[in-house]
Amino acid sequence: MTSEPVFISKTVILEFQWVLRSVYRLSPEAIASAIESLLVAEDISIEDASAVGQAIHWFKNGMDLADALHIASSAHADAFLTFDTSLRRRAATLGARPSAIEP
Repeated sequence: MTSEPVFISKTVILEFQWVLRSVYRLSPEAIASAIESLLVAEDISIEDASAVGQAIHWFKNGMDLADALHIASSAHADAFLTFDTSLRRRAATLGARPSAIEP
């Protein structure tokens, strides 16, 4: 039996994380490991895999995955505007680029 290639969008990664956290009560470490497994799987293609990989790095260091993915997906921008004070602080602590700044 051969497996067909699978495509996973970034939004599915966010939903996957939500299910693992909310339904299965997995730790952030276990969630990061599960997503990292998808990133290296041979038959799986993840939308903007480099941004997902960067987001997982920040997630493992305490950033919310959705926030991390938003910033990582904005790598082409000069700044990421957000009203979220704690996100701005966490992003600055982690050296996230682009910088998260107040609008």
